Amino acid sequence: MVSLLLDEWCRHSATNRNDPKSYATIRKIVALRAAGKTVDEIRSEIFMEA
Repeated sequence: MVSLLLDEWCRHSATNRNDPKSYATIRKIVALRAAGKTVDEIRSEIFMEA
């Protein structure tokens, strides 16, 4: 799930997966999922920041 969301986010934000910004997004996705957020909620949150 993290990988799919990250791929989608990278395409949307025109960011390379090896960019430090991507690593921060991975940490955010994992933290949000651990907090019980749904995939749709996570997608909404990370795309608002991109």
